[in-house]
Amino acid sequence: MILAGLLHTLKIRMTFEPYLPPLSPSLFPALFSVLLSMGIALVVFLFIYEVSTPRKRKSLVLESVIASVASLALGFGVLFLFLWGGLWV
Repeated sequence: MILAGLLHTLKIRMTFEPYLPPLSPSLFPALFSVLLSMGIALVVFLFIYEVSTPRKRKSLVLESVIASVASLALGFGVLFLFLWGGLWV
């Protein structure tokens, strides 16, 4: 009786459902291009800000926020580039 119950439990667990990704793979090219473009634009803005702003007017908080958002955008942009290219990381 216990063995029959165990086999029934295993049969229930052995039914697999196909994996559905949270994002459609057709969105990967658009996501990588938008995120990489946004990240590069933020890096360029940060560079121009660092070069053109006098030392006394610079803000560490603003620099940190811009650098963090640029880093996240570039990181996720590269991730979606890899996913689009078939490298499932």
